[in-house]
Amino acid sequence: MIVLGGDLPNDLKEGGPLRLPKVLIGRGQEDDWYTQEKYTSDLVTLREHSIEVSTTLFKGGHEWTDAFREEVGQFLTAVSS
Repeated sequence: MIVLGGDLPNDLKEGGPLRLPKVLIGRGQEDDWYTQEKYTSDLVTLREHSIEVSTTLFKGGHEWTDAFREEVGQFLTAVSS
């Protein structure tokens, strides 16, 4: 699962056990919507459910950048091996 600049819905956070594949979460350093607090909260929630999470923080805002695309490529290569 690849997530960029979007927080976990509350029903996932408050529901039962989460069963997700390995997750990549990206956040732009200048993202005013997906704040550091939301990002940290999501990481805590996923890790509490023993979900393997990779993260990337890149220069940019709430958009796909070349740097994030590169991270996605590396993530997909790793999970498909």
